[in-house]
Amino acid sequence: MKKIFALLLSAVLFVACDDDSNSSAPATDPSEKSSSSVCGDCDGSSRSTKSSSSSGVPEGYVDPSTVVTGTMTDERDGQTYKTVTIGTQTWMAENLNYNTLNSSCSYRDTTKCSEYGRGYSWSAAKNACPSGWHLPTRDEFEILFTTIGDQETAGALLKSSSGWYDNGNGSDAYSFAALPSGDVNDNGIIDGNEGYSANFWSSSESQTYSEFAIDISLSYDKDYAAIDSQTWNMRFSVRCVKDN
Repeated sequence: MKKIFALLLSAVLFVACDDDSNSSAPATDPSEKSSSSVCGDCDGSSRSTKSSSSSGVPEGYVDPSTVVTGTMTDERDGQTYKTVTIGTQTWMAENLNYNTLNSSCSYRDTTKCSEYGRGYSWSAAKNACPSGWHLPTRDEFEILFTTIGDQETAGALLKSSSGWYDNGNGSDAYSFAALPSGDVNDNGIIDGNEGYSANFWSSSESQTYSEFAIDISLSYDKDYAAIDSQTWNMRFSVRCVKDN
């Protein structure tokens, strides 16, 4: 009887210990992260699962110290622009300020063009870049995002380090210096609202709406870069990318 009782007691203790270990185990793997898409025209991007370094750059991507800065001069009007080479792409590091038809300055104040560049309708934007440079496609913007991390973190890394409303500045880790040039109204004239947002035309048409084109939008209160679409008459900033 003593042996039987001892065996039964051992079995009870074993089951109890086993139940305790199971109850303390997490229900899901803590390394798993949920993902959600960023709204945009046919946008299928997902949130990053990579950790970030102290500079805010996701680990495993192009080191900001490797970017190459320079300048280029637009022979059409003699204006000089800062440039930056990030990975395989060379971008203007300032908004284009070439005066064409269907372009305008914020508040129609020509002094604003010196700071923010001009806003262009889509038709004007497609032909505004100087020789050897062009208006980037949606794909080229996405290459930029994946070079520095992903779309989810690109806004914080590309925004200028000052000038954004409510301390919504970026780190400007890659010297892209995206400025908060503002919004536009339905008449295609830049209203101003400096500090709140930056919008850049791409050369890609919307696959969802007719007479719409893809634009890239950065906001003071968001870290991601939104890919969206707007009507052709809207006037947005232009960042030219160098021809390959």
